[in-house]
This record gives sequence, structure tokens and C-alpha cells, in this order.
Amino acid sequence: MSNDIVFTLFEGSYHLGAGALLNSVVNSGFKGDFYLVHREQPPVWFEPARESIANHGVQLKALQTSESKHLAQVKASVALNLMEEHGSCSKVFYFDPDIVVKRNWAFFEKWTEFGVCLVEEVVKRRMSADHPQRMLWKEWAEEKGFVVKRTLGKYFNSGFFAFRREHCDFLEHWNAVLTHRHNDGIEVNVAGGYSQKFDDQDDPLQAFSTWDQDAMNLALMMSDLPLSTMGPEEMDFLPAGTTMSHAVGSRKPWNRSYLRDALVGFPPQTVDKVFWNNAQFPIRLFSARHLTQKQIAVKLASLVGRVYCRG
Repeated sequence: MSNDIVFTLFEGSYHLGAGALLNSVVNSGFKGDFYLVHREQPPVWFEPARESIANHGVQLKALQTSESKHLAQVKASVALNLMEEHGSCSKVFYFDPDIVVKRNWAFFEKWTEFGVCLVEEVVKRRMSADHPQRMLWKEWAEEKGFVVKRTLGKYFNSGFFAFRREHCDFLEHWNAVLTHRHNDGIEVNVAGGYSQKFDDQDDPLQAFSTWDQDAMNLALMMSDLPLSTMGPEEMDFLPAGTTMSHAVGSRKPWNRSYLRDALVGFPPQTVDKVFWNNAQFPIRLFSARHLTQKQIAVKLASLVGRVYCRG
């Protein structure tokens, strides 16, 4: 069995997304340890799934976190802890629980040979090296005693990253940036909103608009590790992607009312179809009846979307 690790973090109904992610990773050919890092109890499907997943060469493990911070803030620290606890682990892959893998796992393994694996965000994806927000990060980092080693002209989504053990130092930088931001009095609560211990005069320029993601992008500027990056189409933010689908926003596949959404101009997207294709095997996340109803709803809503869709 491989000594690679895949992990995701979730709470609440996101366990359904984590289950579809797990199914997609297993179906892609992954062998190794898959960690479900959760805030509450393990999902109801966890225990029944362990044996069936083991038959596919995957060890399914649950890890509860007591962190009060938003889970997005602990991605780097969890990755570092997993590597420390698993000295033989050579590669780590992180996926948000609203991502589904589309490509064969052999591609992901090969990808890590070229550097830290990242996918561009569709918003701000071409954040230039001299972008004012990037310059504000640099100014803030240098005030805190960090060294910014390079400029970048791309902005990456923090919902996925992968790396080999020898390429992990960007995680240390990422974790340090988040710690300093927390010490500055700006924190993200467990619901994902912003909460300021002090008033806006402590950060009047709002240099960090997307907490963990901005911190990750700054950490990449503080590191000189090789990067291997792909465009936003590889999260299905744009057409023609082949690697993974990422259900960003509040409309998640498992909680959408597809026909109602389609009638107000929000038809199903690629990620919705990919999610339901990964909702039943090897782990059954829904009853056969519920799955059939959703798949029919997706098809009907897609027809509606051909007639009416918001620009």
C-alpha cells in the first residue's frame, strides 16, 4: 500500500461532500490513508465504510479537532501534523469537502514531482506581481519580520494543494502568517464570518480579504519552492477542465433544489453532475430512491437551463 495521505476538513452537512470526495478518490485509483478531519462526531457512514474502503487499498481514518477557529485556518497545521506523525509519508494531498476528483490518481502522483501543486482561482486569478493588494501583503510581511523571496503573477485557490515532503516549507510560512494575523486581533469564527477584536483602524486597508487563501498566496511568495500550477478550468470554474470539480458558493450539490434553482436562473453545473456520479460507490451516501430523484432533477433542471440562465 502507498504511504501517501489525502485529507479533508469538514463539519455539518459537509460530510456528504467529504463522502463524495472519498468515493471519487478511491474510484480514481488512490491507495493510502484518507483522513476525515472533523469538528463533531464522525459521519454516520464512517464505520460501515471502513471495511469496504480497505478492500480498495485505502485506510479510512477519522481525526477530531478541538480547534475553535474556522477549519479553513487549520489546513496548514493539520498537514504539518500528519507529516510529523507519519514519518514514511512522502506525499500529502488536501481537498476541500466540496471537491470531486475527475482524473486518474496516477496523474496526481506524477504532478507532485514538479513542485507544489496548485490551481488558480477564477476571481483575481491574474493578480499581477505589482497588484496593490499583493504589495500590501509584502509590506505587512516585512513589518512582521518575514522575508518575501519572490513575486508571483497568479492567485491560487486554497481548496486544493499537494506536495512532497521535501516541498513542505510553504506550510510553515502559511501557518506563521495565520498566527500573526490572529495575534493582530483579526480572526474568523466557526461560522466563517469575520470578527474583529479591535476596530477597523487596525486594518484600514483590508490587505487580507479572503483569510486563509490570501495567507496561502503570501506564503508562496515567502517560499522559493518550485510550483506546478493549472488554470481555473481544472476546478471547473471555467469550461474544459479534466482534473477536479469544486462546488464553490452556498449552493452545494447535496442541498440544492435543482428545479427551483433552474427556474430562477441557476441551472446545474458540471460539479453537480460529477457529485451525484460519485454519491453511491463504494460508499452509499443516499438511498437509491433519493439518488434517482436527484439525478432526474439534475436532468430536468439542465433542460430548463438551456432556455433560461442568468448571464
